[in-house]
Amino acid sequence: FMFQFGEITTAIKGDTNIVDLTDNTFKPNMIGEFTVLFGDGDETKELVVKVIDQISSFGFEGGYSLYRDEITSPTNKFMNHNIEYEIGYGDYFNLPLYIENFNYKSISEFEMAINLQILIDGVYTDVSDINIYLENQVYNEASFKFTPEAEGNKFKMKVSALYQPSQNVSLEFVVNNGVNVNNHEELSLAYQDIGVSKINIHNQIDVIVDERHLYEGALNSSLNGSLINEYTRVDNPGNIDHNKTGHIYFRDASYGDITIIGNLQTIDGGDLPLIKKHSGDNAYTKNDIILGEGTHINVQTSIFRFTGEHDASFSMKNLEIIGNTYRSDSTLDSGGVHLVYVTTKGEAYFNNLNLSQAVFGLFLTSNTPINYAENLIIFETYNSAINLWGANLDIRNSLLSNSGGPTIQLIDDESDAYDPLDKDNLNNDPFLFVDQFTIDNIQNRVTGQGGWFKGFGMDGIVPGLKAGINQKVIELFGKTLYKMEVGGEVVNFKLMIQSDNPVTGSNPTPQGHVFITDGEAITHSHYPAGFTDLLPPGEDAFINPLDMDFQSTLDYIEAAIIMATYGPEALNQDQSTLLQTYNTLHSSNIAEIVMKMPPLTSQVTIFLEWMTP
Repeated sequence: FMFQFGEITTAIKGDTNIVDLTDNTFKPNMIGEFTVLFGDGDETKELVVKVIDQISSFGFEGGYSLYRDEITSPTNKFMNHNIEYEIGYGDYFNLPLYIENFNYKSISEFEMAINLQILIDGVYTDVSDINIYLENQVYNEASFKFTPEAEGNKFKMKVSALYQPSQNVSLEFVVNNGVNVNNHEELSLAYQDIGVSKINIHNQIDVIVDERHLYEGALNSSLNGSLINEYTRVDNPGNIDHNKTGHIYFRDASYGDITIIGNLQTIDGGDLPLIKKHSGDNAYTKNDIILGEGTHINVQTSIFRFTGEHDASFSMKNLEIIGNTYRSDSTLDSGGVHLVYVTTKGEAYFNNLNLSQAVFGLFLTSNTPINYAENLIIFETYNSAINLWGANLDIRNSLLSNSGGPTIQLIDDESDAYDPLDKDNLNNDPFLFVDQFTIDNIQNRVTGQGGWFKGFGMDGIVPGLKAGINQKVIELFGKTLYKMEVGGEVVNFKLMIQSDNPVTGSNPTPQGHVFITDGEAITHSHYPAGFTDLLPPGEDAFINPLDMDFQSTLDYIEAAIIMATYGPEALNQDQSTLLQTYNTLHSSNIAEIVMKMPPLTSQVTIFLEWMTP
């Protein structure tokens, strides 16, 4: 560029590499400031010149861009896209921007202008003094520290390049009292800090595993380098692995709630190694073997672990989490991780999550309160979408599909130990409250020959149902449990109430409760422990439509048998009415089967879809 000074003497003040001056023509070499002297003697004047990058591209990169794309062009990743972006005032929020100059070089620092507006009575109003809501603002980095006064308010902020106002971005957000994380290490540190009660995620995070999660001191050296599989931490003083945990994000707190706000971001654990040994097997006192095909691995390790003997609550929303395994015919794939594993005497809340590729999506072992879930999408799990180990859950408006075993497991391993005076175990029987939308949208077609069935020795159950029960279902109810698909006949395996292990478990009399809600209507299913012991000799299972109670089912079966054997003239009036009104009064597409057939050593209750043949 050239300044038209005419015959006036011009020079650059001092030494500088910022610019070269030749014949009144300035050639910038870098950004910065320099001073031009023009004139002679006392008439010399100074002109301060600033060289800036000429910006050609200016936009969002990463987290907020992913959020904006998801809410403006919704995919099927989340059930709810009408959510607000959240930023914490607990530390700096770094706004990821993509900025290039005309030489196509990336720019990390630039001078910027900020326009901040606050939402008042539904209208955005300019903030005259941004220092009320922003502190220690640096105007050459897109990094912002909000004040406590900003909490609970919704803002619109426009960030533009100084001197180039056409290069700008605008974002809307709500400020909360949490901290902000952008990568694996920041999330790990924030989650284990019991002084942190709220975490806002602002970018896609790839899970990283390092020595703190891996065996190094196992007697069987082949285990070293694999993911640690323990309930919480390794307890072996003197060993290099002491106090390690395989849980990636681990919070073992004596107090303190935690809320994780995903902002529609993704946490990807696809590169985590598989687990090779059972939890509970001591890798330091015996030469544990690496488990092979046909053996189900008892997994305790998770991506998010929340545990502690306290009444703190756990909350997670607006987040996608991806694990490292999937529904499979091979038991070797049972060595994946759980995604969210919660043990607490407080409540847990889950909203608008997408969980996939894990052993369990949710593993809940808190046995006193009700946990709550809404707007979940869980699919592609080796075992189940949700495991309730003596826990209670109220789930609504969710899509669950493609599990290796039952989509939701209710596990009762201490039924006989129930003591209403034991305040630490107020409820050992799992309770499930599920709305009609969710139960209808469980789509889990299984042949019964997958890895989960093989690993538990239950690969004969589904064929056994066909041989022993399905023909009766067809004859008595005009329904079938089976559907022919590519790969064979399948059942839609929705729920299962069981002991810790139906074949080898310690509790022979498990029980649980299922409540299906449809508006004001509630269907309650509960078969007490030991129910199968009361069945007639030779009978090892009882089946009924979910919306028909035990006695009504017995009455219907009796009437149907009389009708088939002796004809309508043998029916009394009540039986005739029952058969005539059955299809009108009972429309459930779910069959409930309580059974105890070999190889089962304990009673199980399963819920399957039944269909018109």
